[in-house]
Amino acid sequence: MIHSVIFTSPSSVQSFFELSQKLGIEFNLYANTIKKVISIGPLTSKALYRHDVFSILEPKQHSLDGVFSLLINDN
Repeated sequence: MIHSVIFTSPSSVQSFFELSQKLGIEFNLYANTIKKVISIGPLTSKALYRHDVFSILEPKQHSLDGVFSLLINDN
């Protein structure tokens, strides 16, 4: 089981989905089963929305510290 996936930029989202497509994996079908899909900020979240991933957590502080805070917090 995957606990979390972290996306740190729109280009990482694009690369991830290009690779997933080459491997025949439809990540957006699995996204709802992952406890935490974390986007580092609004531009990265928009890139995820374009790939039909909507259950996204975005830290208030758009930094790795903010991401780590979301990972540690089980809420």
